[in-house]
Formats: sequence, structure tokens, C-alpha cells
Amino acid sequence: YGGQDVELVNEDLSVENVRQKVEISFKKSIEIDDIYRGEDIDEHITFGLFATEEIVAADGSSVPADGLIETTGLSQKLIELLAGGYSGEFKTDLPLGAYYIQEIDTDEGYILDDTKYDVSFEYAGQDTELVEIEANNGEAIENNLIRGDIIGHKVTEDGTDLEGAVIGLFYDDETDFTAANAIMTSTSDENGAFGFYDVPYGNWVIAEISAPSGYMLSGETHELFIGEDMQVIEISAKNAPKIGYVELTFDGGSMDEYTGSMPKTGD
Repeated sequence: YGGQDVELVNEDLSVENVRQKVEISFKKSIEIDDIYRGEDIDEHITFGLFATEEIVAADGSSVPADGLIETTGLSQKLIELLAGGYSGEFKTDLPLGAYYIQEIDTDEGYILDDTKYDVSFEYAGQDTELVEIEANNGEAIENNLIRGDIIGHKVTEDGTDLEGAVIGLFYDDETDFTAANAIMTSTSDENGAFGFYDVPYGNWVIAEISAPSGYMLSGETHELFIGEDMQVIEISAKNAPKIGYVELTFDGGSMDEYTGSMPKTGD
């Protein structure tokens, strides 16, 4: 009420429309292998948020198509820790439009996932202030270890296939090549073949643990590096036969006087 002498009352009214905002998140799973020696694996993983098409702001500035808008690492909340997974999120104030997220860095022992995961930010209605979008339809984006195979051939000195040699896979800092210290073991078959499969990324040593009957234990070691996924490394290892001698002593005579036949080899 403006008083009895005021016929018309004017009041200023300010109305503000809040622009709808978006939060883009993703789930991440990392393959774990107990023999891989990587440390702080999650700290090496980075994702980027990119514009699918050019974005032009009101002031004329722009982000080109495929332009990087934001990067983020991983976090591990309690519920994710229990599930063995990780998550990440982007919080840049974005306009409506088309975007994608992509892994741009990972731990050296893992395969980089270069898949583009599309994200579409569309108007969600007048009652929604924050639009929450999970990339990849809420499914975890996986990181798999780089793995390779080590194929071996065990032979005698003359190249004959040798069966029964027990070979071990060891860490590169191991010096005591025993079955107890081996990560994996393999026994050569009738063709002399042995192998270690799906070996994770890293430096490894191959050494013989026990030799076949009648042969010397080989002191040879093979230092190997698995650095590419599906890599195959081939090695060949030799064993020398055990060598002995027989000393004959004759009572009452010399070797010249011995007229009996000598025993056959192996008797």
C-alpha cells in the first residue's frame, strides 16, 4: 500500500533463469595380476573430455571439433573400493551439445583404450538443474595388461630334442633359481618344447631348475622383456650330458695280459 495519495505503485521485479548444467562421469576397472609389479597404477591414468563439434561462445571464443576441454584422473570412493573399481568425473560448465571422453594416458604396463565414448548433453526439462550423465552407459571402461608369450625349445648339444627339463620364470632381480622362487614352471615335452603364456608386461628371467636324467644342469639364463601386447619371444636352451670315466685295476697282471672282452657302453 503506497498511501491514500498514491494512485499507482511501481515495483521493480528481477527474474533470473538458471542455465541447466551437466556433470559427466565414468566408471573404470583395471585388470589386476598379482605377479605384475606396477605401483600406483591408478595415478597414471588420465581421461580427456573433448568437443565432438565446434563450440562457439557468446563472446566469439571457440573450442574446435575434437578440442580438449578438460582432463581428469581417477578417484576411489568407499563403495568403489569394495567393488574393486574406480571412477572419474568432469565438471566444466558446458553448453548443450555433443562431447566424448577418451583415455589419453595409462600405466606403462597396460593397453591404452583409445575408444571415443560419446556423451550427448540435451535439455532435460525446466525442473532439472543438474544433468548427470555416465559415459559408456554406466558400464566400466576397462584397462587390460600388456601380455606376451615365451616359447622355448630344449635340446642337447647336438640339437636333439630333450624331454624332462624343468624351466622357471623369475623376476629380473632373482639370483636363486629354484622351484620355490619361480613364478611359473614348465617342463619340456617329448619335442623339447616348453612355454610361459600370458606373461604380464615387464622384465623377466628364464632359467633351468632341474635337468633331465643324465644331463648337466644348465647355468644359462635368458633375460627377456615383454613390452608389446601379444608379443611372442622364442628361445632355445641346451643341456650337456654328464660325462664320467671307468678306471680298471687288474690284480696280478697288466692291461696287456687281460684277454677278456670289455663291457659294452652303458653296462
